[in-house]
Amino acid sequence: MKKLLLIGLCWGSSLNCMDAKLVGATLEGDLAVLKTASSENICAVDSQGYTLMHIAAQEGHTKIIKFLYDQGVSVNACTTVEETPLMLSIAKNKNQTETVNLLLRLGAKVNMVNHNGIAALYEAAEFERSDIVAILILAGAIVPSNKKYQELLIKTFKRGNAIVAQQLLDAGVALECLKKKSFVPGSLEAAKLLIRTINT
Repeated sequence: MKKLLLIGLCWGSSLNCMDAKLVGATLEGDLAVLKTASSENICAVDSQGYTLMHIAAQEGHTKIIKFLYDQGVSVNACTTVEETPLMLSIAKNKNQTETVNLLLRLGAKVNMVNHNGIAALYEAAEFERSDIVAILILAGAIVPSNKKYQELLIKTFKRGNAIVAQQLLDAGVALECLKKKSFVPGSLEAAKLLIRTINT
């Protein structure tokens, strides 16, 4: 009962548009159940644009991701709010690094953005995952020149995360925001980085 409730809360109308058994199997990482399903059910999309690939990516089930990919499910499928499996894989703490690497190897586009103009790089920095930020930058992630990333840079300094702050600076977040706003960095390392950056 708890699992069915979880499915309903996480995936909205998925039970109406996708086979509930397959949704549950994907959440649980049960590849054996998925292997018995028809191609049509495997590739189903719900009314909000979610696919089993979105679920597998969010849960960090790499074997299922590879299986779904082999069955023709896109790693770049977008929900109605333009969320991709790559974006969702970053929001969870399960097996993130391996999941992100696999999605990128399978062709996930690193610079796709959701309806708020946010890409996977933003998500990784927001969650303070310097390892994921590094992977995405190596994969070609770029920083658009918009206010969201400047605000994220300031927030990262305030949190005291000098590593992610440096990564955002290296990726090209505009420095002007640091000179225009007054704030207190959350750590000595972040304060030192801020001083070096402003005085450069």
